[in-house]
Amino acid sequence: MKTQRLLLLFMAALIAFAAAPPVPAARAAHGVPLALFDPNSTGWYSIRNMTVAAHQDFFNTKAAAGYMMIDAERLEISGQLRVSSVWQRNADGRAWASRSNLTSDEFHAYWVQYRNEGLRLIDQDAYPINGQLHYAGIWVQNVENLDWASYRNLTSDEFATYFDDFSKRGFILVDTEAYNTGDGLRYSQIWVKNTDGLGWIALRNMSSDEYAGYFSQYADEGYRVLDLESYQVGLSQRYAAIWIKNTNGRGWYAYRDMSAQDYGNRWLQLRDAGYRVIDFEVYDTALGTRYAGVWRQNNDRPNWRLKEPVTKIIEDYLADNNIAGLGVAIATDNKFRYLRGFGYADIALNRVFHSGTIARAASGC
Repeated sequence: MKTQRLLLLFMAALIAFAAAPPVPAARAAHGVPLALFDPNSTGWYSIRNMTVAAHQDFFNTKAAAGYMMIDAERLEISGQLRVSSVWQRNADGRAWASRSNLTSDEFHAYWVQYRNEGLRLIDQDAYPINGQLHYAGIWVQNVENLDWASYRNLTSDEFATYFDDFSKRGFILVDTEAYNTGDGLRYSQIWVKNTDGLGWIALRNMSSDEYAGYFSQYADEGYRVLDLESYQVGLSQRYAAIWIKNTNGRGWYAYRDMSAQDYGNRWLQLRDAGYRVIDFEVYDTALGTRYAGVWRQNNDRPNWRLKEPVTKIIEDYLADNNIAGLGVAIATDNKFRYLRGFGYADIALNRVFHSGTIARAASGC
């Protein structure tokens, strides 16, 4: 009887939705980096910890299918280099390029070549392979003809000098890295002209508690995380982040210090909720490899007006029937309005239920 009541309530919710006008999509602001990297909705992929060969195959497939890579991370895990990357649909078909595992001289040569060909750097990475520092970068065609600059291997004082200079000249910091070298901690920066006058904040060398405090403060002030980094300084874990004003008010999330399983759970939950990954970080800690990610609202599922009532119905049903977990998908007009998992598919393995979980016993309508 309770199952029948639940399904009837779902159907009533769907009928009510079908009669309601659609929720208008939020309008993305134009400028840097929003015009290119913050569409209201786009096709996307994010993968992690692939071997170099497997990632190259993935790269070739997605590039040929009209996607471009917007973020990449490389880290030696158990002695083997692993590659992670974030992709989005190349909506305007602009040229782009990615190079990795470069020496410093090789990186500089590509930097000059692509700059002369009208591309600008959007992401750079520095990482050790067998104890030797290597570099990687992603460049996109500078269709907007924006002024830009990038630096790497900066000392703390050099970072501060460039930061003050470019901030005063109307640039916005869009990417930063911190990494250990034989000469100590070094930093990288990518700057782009702030043509929209976006409010932004960048901080580095924060403790976990300091980052948490600033995170709450800036979220309350209407900022969202654009770029998040974590790195070790001696025995301490440090964080760096860039926040920008969330001009259109669309949803976002940022999480850090997750285990591989916790990251996987979070990825599935937020994918169901209608968010895409825009920034990814994998890093060493005293407790082992950890993960961080930034997500951005990618459709109108978070704004579905029946989301909260449906969630309440399902939560009550789970409580009344002592069910460990279930997955739910609701669609109208060939569009998913609600995707969510509740509880755990495997408690012992810490695997959450999501909309695509296949249970041994299932029903539908």
